Amino acid sequence: MKGYVYEKHELVNLSFPVLFHYDELHLGHKFSVHWHENIEILFMLNGHGTVTIEDTEHSVKEGDIIVVNSNRIHHVRSLTDRLEYYCLIIDKDYCDSLGFNLDLINIDEKFNDDKLFDIIAEIAYEVNNKELYFESIVTGNAQKILANLFRNHVSNISEYNSTVAGVEMIKRSIEYIKKHYSEKITLEDIVEHIGYNKFYFCRTFKKMTGVTVNAYINNVRIQKASAMLVNNGCSVNEAASKCGFNDISYFTKVFKKRTNMMPSKFKSNFVSETNKME
Repeated sequence: MKGYVYEKHELVNLSFPVLFHYDELHLGHKFSVHWHENIEILFMLNGHGTVTIEDTEHSVKEGDIIVVNSNRIHHVRSLTDRLEYYCLIIDKDYCDSLGFNLDLINIDEKFNDDKLFDIIAEIAYEVNNKELYFESIVTGNAQKILANLFRNHVSNISEYNSTVAGVEMIKRSIEYIKKHYSEKITLEDIVEHIGYNKFYFCRTFKKMTGVTVNAYINNVRIQKASAMLVNNGCSVNEAASKCGFNDISYFTKVFKKRTNMMPSKFKSNFVSETNKME
């Protein structure tokens, strides 16, 4: 669950321009709001939830396919004990090189397609087993998915305009927050940077992301702090300070609300699980 200044997926090279993973969310949990250039395709396997793409909320269940077109703000939330799905991300430059121009075509955001589920099942098998030449098979299947999307699931709505004021405003604010999360951030700082009225900005931000500006800032900070606790070996005080929390009590309160766990327990649980694996 990573979200950075603007989520740029780490694709090694264009010979294997695909990221694939199985995801599982639990009741009330959701991926942080983010956006990226690459096309993202979600294949719902089990449970119920919502996928919000900019200001449209899609209810999802087993068998649904969700396409997040290039540069769309989005997040996923579980409404049941467990929401399971496959996530396939295909590099935008690779798509362009094949003639699948993501800037000119808008793919339907929600639909059902058994053929695509058959293809993603083969991708899952190849990625999980990593047999000889699995990258070639995965890449070939990714091309099949793109061809199917462009042949059968191009939206009839008017061409999407990525410069719509509200969307660009939210993207710029998210970039600012994720760049300055370690510093003191005020609403005035953000609106000065993006050049919009703060009341219009706050209302639009909540509508598109589902959370307030302050809640989003805290979500980003807790996400970063969590990574520091388990990956960088930071103490709770260090993680709090590096993520813009000057009050350790407030940090602990926000951390527990976000993760259902005290930061010290979160860190110790990770260390315990790591030791078991060694």
